[in-house]
Amino acid sequence: MTTLEAIERLFTQPAIEPAWFSATFLAAVPIEKAASILSDLVGTLGAYQAIAPNGTSFALTFARGSVQAEATLDETGAFATLTFNRMQSKMAEERLTALLQTSHVPTAWFNDLFLAAVPIDRIIAMLEGIKAQSGAFRNIFPAGDGTYDVVLANGRYSARIYLGRDAKILGLIFNPR
Repeated sequence: MTTLEAIERLFTQPAIEPAWFSATFLAAVPIEKAASILSDLVGTLGAYQAIAPNGTSFALTFARGSVQAEATLDETGAFATLTFNRMQSKMAEERLTALLQTSHVPTAWFNDLFLAAVPIDRIIAMLEGIKAQSGAFRNIFPAGDGTYDVVLANGRYSARIYLGRDAKILGLIFNPR
């Protein structure tokens, strides 16, 4: 079995099997946690549609977004490593746009754990600073690396946003371009 086939099997079979993962992998990520991660991906991005090689990783397409997967298989064809990153979705794009267009940032848009680490006042100050420095929001474009290219009247930012299954923000990063 190829790595591509092993990743695709995760999303096309009715349930995942412990035999698909090495003992070392399962010691770090129990099968229940692995199933939960996959369920959250599908819950956030919708039904699986396709997979394609993308350099050393694999681009997975779902009904409402995409994610990159990186994996290695052991000699038996079981996952020795498996990571997902660079998630993009229409909801993430819409949430970033709304954050940069609103003057009132609702706390309901954020996960409670995120707000415990980064209070809403700091988030508002960050967004106001971006708008004061770079002007009004103009447009947003998904970049191939999982970020979004945010175009403002007088500048550009690279933005990364992480949403939970409930569409609440789990992480938010802006970097000037």
